[in-house]
Amino acid sequence: MSEKRRDSKGRVLRNGESQRSDGKYMFRYTDGTGERHTVYSWKLVSTDKLKEGQRDSQALRDMEKRILKDLDDSIKTRDAEHTTVDDLFDQFMDIRKDLRESSRCCYNDIYRKHIKPVIGHRPIGRVKPTEIQKLYQIMVSESGVNPTTAQKAHSIIYQLFENAVMDNIIRVNPASNAFRNFRKTAELNPACREPLTVEQQELFIDYIYASEKYNRMANLFTVLLGTGMRIGEALGLRWCDCDFEEGIIHVTHALLYKQGEDGNYRYRISAITTDKSTHNPLFMTRSRVSQPPTTRKSMQKRWKRNVSRATFQRLVLIFCGIRSVHACANRISTLRFCKMLWDIGTYALQWRLTQRRSEIKRLKQ
Repeated sequence: MSEKRRDSKGRVLRNGESQRSDGKYMFRYTDGTGERHTVYSWKLVSTDKLKEGQRDSQALRDMEKRILKDLDDSIKTRDAEHTTVDDLFDQFMDIRKDLRESSRCCYNDIYRKHIKPVIGHRPIGRVKPTEIQKLYQIMVSESGVNPTTAQKAHSIIYQLFENAVMDNIIRVNPASNAFRNFRKTAELNPACREPLTVEQQELFIDYIYASEKYNRMANLFTVLLGTGMRIGEALGLRWCDCDFEEGIIHVTHALLYKQGEDGNYRYRISAITTDKSTHNPLFMTRSRVSQPPTTRKSMQKRWKRNVSRATFQRLVLIFCGIRSVHACANRISTLRFCKMLWDIGTYALQWRLTQRRSEIKRLKQ
């Protein structure tokens, strides 16, 4: 009977274990593809003490236990050590050919700005749930991004690691509960938005129609107030989307100014993927504030003038047209729209104050 191998402390070594002359332990094993690998540690078990100058690492028996369990479950431990999060993202974007260009640009932008600098270079087998949770905290507290963006980042990270789980590269997804735990420690309540009152809407619309600078956009602002459409959806409206007889507007697409995968910004028509536009069409209201009769009549007059031109109805955007699409969209793009509304609100208040001063002055006379 052969004598059992022992280490320098007299402990029996298992199959595959050995100790070098310098005292370092190593374990040799064969993976599922038949390749031989070796792992090293200065400690055989976790209770071993390190000598001066020796770098701390996981005990050999702990590594051995994990490796053997992964081999039994066909987990590709070696791949997890050599595949980075960047590699996972490139593979993910290559597989998801079904993503729209806007979604691909969004994913690329979030990953490049927030995920890649933190964990992009890390081997996926070494990424911990707490590190992912810390990433979300950095995004919201230090980078100042909206919590919604952090949730989108979580969606990306979760899908990356879930692909690795399906490929048996890692056993569990470290992002599974990361965002749930992050929500417990962070204030994610969005800022409260206060809608315009009826009086504020009246003031806004009255000023638009009386202003020499903005009255050319009066129909557009009236439709926005009366329907609640986003600016891109309103700019993308065509005449064939409006049913004046039934008083219905069908919102099926939007005109967007977005960054493409090549990094350049350009205008494009983006289809709305939800079914809300089909099952819940917008109605052309007749209230004095949200849909003045002049708006409906002027738009209907332009529609009737070109009702027999099918090509016109399909191609021409109501608020932009064909030739002026870039100029109009550039003036009222999403990037500038909020500032424009702020300016108009300020001017409207000043305009109302001027009117009241004139009325008071006239009464005194």
